[in-house]
Amino acid sequence: MGFDNETAGIKGTNTSTYFQIAIGQLDTYTPMQIAQYITTIANGGYRMKPQLVKEIREPNKDGNEPGNVIDEIEPVVLNQVDMSEEMLKRVQQGFWLVTHGSKGTARGYFKDEPYNAAGKTGTSESYKNGVKTWNLSFAGYAPFNDPEIAIAVIVPNAYRDGYAQPHSAANIISQRVFRAYFDHNEKGQPTTK
Repeated sequence: MGFDNETAGIKGTNTSTYFQIAIGQLDTYTPMQIAQYITTIANGGYRMKPQLVKEIREPNKDGNEPGNVIDEIEPVVLNQVDMSEEMLKRVQQGFWLVTHGSKGTARGYFKDEPYNAAGKTGTSESYKNGVKTWNLSFAGYAPFNDPEIAIAVIVPNAYRDGYAQPHSAANIISQRVFRAYFDHNEKGQPTTK
């Protein structure tokens, strides 16, 4: 826990707790922890140390191209998940079905995108000023077969009954992040989408 409003989670009181935990209920995670989890699934089970900087570059006088690399920050593997390759592939396939399967909760946002994302949507109940609301989330990676980027998007208090489509805000933001990333890689400069 690192922020004033974070909590350690909610302890369940009966056997139904196991079923709630199986679908991701009763625990709380930061967006960074969710991104680390998604990265672990995407890269074949290696849990990586979160890092904000990949490299440090010299300034470039003309400003059109990045300067020479001064220092590179190497990735750090914290550990490897104790899971068979078959089980890991099954989880990865489940993530792909969320974005491409006929009943995928994010299919409408990702099935026709060229970067072939995989991910997981989420909706959790919350309260704001005594009014029941929902937090929406999407965590995913792309491309599915050769991941380059993993993201976690959480939209707190996104909607109340009847005021928005479940998952839509987090999916739209995630779609735009993926598009910006891949557009930047293709053109060499950030997009303004």
